[in-house]
Amino acid sequence: MTLIDVLSAFSGSCFLFYGVSCLYSTHMTNEFNRFGIPQYLKLTGTLQILGGLALLIGCWKFPILALIGAAGLALLMLLGSVVRS
Repeated sequence: MTLIDVLSAFSGSCFLFYGVSCLYSTHMTNEFNRFGIPQYLKLTGTLQILGGLALLIGCWKFPILALIGAAGLALLMLLGSVVRS
């Protein structure tokens, strides 16, 4: 297992945790309400879970899946930065 595999697994796990917390945490609901985008809470959580799973599965089985997941998560993070600025 290489360093990139370990980092991909860690990143995928973190995104998976964040996605689940978006769907089930009242704190995350409050944060999305605070930023005025509560309609995107479930979409964001679902995309985070899918991206995290793509990274976890892709780093061992299908590298193209990891690439697609990483690109999708990068886009989500870019949009999150735009919302917060």
